Amino acid sequence: MNDTAAGVQACKLVILGATGAVGSCLSRRLKGAGHDVFLAGRNPQVLRYLSEELAAPALGLDVLETGSIERTLQSASETLDHIDGVVNCIGSVLLKPAHLTSDEEWSEVLAVNLTSA
Repeated sequence: MNDTAAGVQACKLVILGATGAVGSCLSRRLKGAGHDVFLAGRNPQVLRYLSEELAAPALGLDVLETGSIERTLQSASETLDHIDGVVNCIGSVLLKPAHLTSDEEWSEVLAVNLTSA
């Protein structure tokens, strides 16, 4: 680990959900603070852009695919040499009234939020 500008030890972190609003903002802040980040998210265009912007390794991730988190962490560990921490920014929110939400939409939101936790 290296010292960052604030005197905090630089860490090697995996950011799950890096392509969302919270995950991308946090990735930028952590990289800007001197930490090494490995980006994982499900939006390939945003992931590619963020990876290039931050000069950070990245991997597509869909938590609903069995074993995807384990594969992501294995890849991150191999790429970064080791992992100091994992930040979970995965989450899904459906912005519509409950009475207009289909069973399929409800199930997907639950699956994403519970599986990633």
